[in-house]
Amino acid sequence: MTAVQRAARRARTIATVVRVVEPFAFAALPIAAIVGMYVVALADGPFALDFRNELYPNARSLMQGDNPYPATIWPPFALAIAAVFSGLPSVAAGLAFTLGGIVSMAAALRLARRARSTRAKPFRR
Repeated sequence: MTAVQRAARRARTIATVVRVVEPFAFAALPIAAIVGMYVVALADGPFALDFRNELYPNARSLMQGDNPYPATIWPPFALAIAAVFSGLPSVAAGLAFTLGGIVSMAAALRLARRARSTRAKPFRR
């Protein structure tokens, strides 16, 4: 077997591995992780516990003009995002925040997959 044939065989093997691993890495594994997190959250205690006990009250105090620091450990950007939901009741805000996180995760995975598939295509003139 020549060096060119070995290189072609190696390239085909890598392409096959990528075709098999990519759906797992960008679909099955993230979906399993998200479902697992929410199953544990629903089974072990209150849903959106961090949001409802930390982010939500601090975002409400921020919207009322109070200084939420040093009572919070969350960065200002997280409080700004949570402030969007501060007009809703606590449970509804937690659900909306969680759904927003799921949509954001799906969008990030789609962008990552698109970037991966764009990078893998050879450049043609």
